[in-house]
Amino acid sequence: MEYPPDQFIYHACQTIYVSIIGDLPPSRRVVASFSRRDALDDLIAYLNMMMTETVLLNDATEDQIKDAYDEHLAQPVEIVECD
Repeated sequence: MEYPPDQFIYHACQTIYVSIIGDLPPSRRVVASFSRRDALDDLIAYLNMMMTETVLLNDATEDQIKDAYDEHLAQPVEIVECD
């Protein structure tokens, strides 16, 4: 669909949460989510997949997730809120 060049299109702003695994490329993994819980769930799913077993349950807290990554993958994790 084309718009006249003088017509502005306004987009609603949406906060995203970026989950980051690792601190050095190329092994760093970054995923964007629309809620902090979705970002945490992504970190849980990735760790469980890498360990081929359930290390964390879906209701794990952010601190539990950070501790599990440190223990099992020796990788730092963080969630960055982007407006």
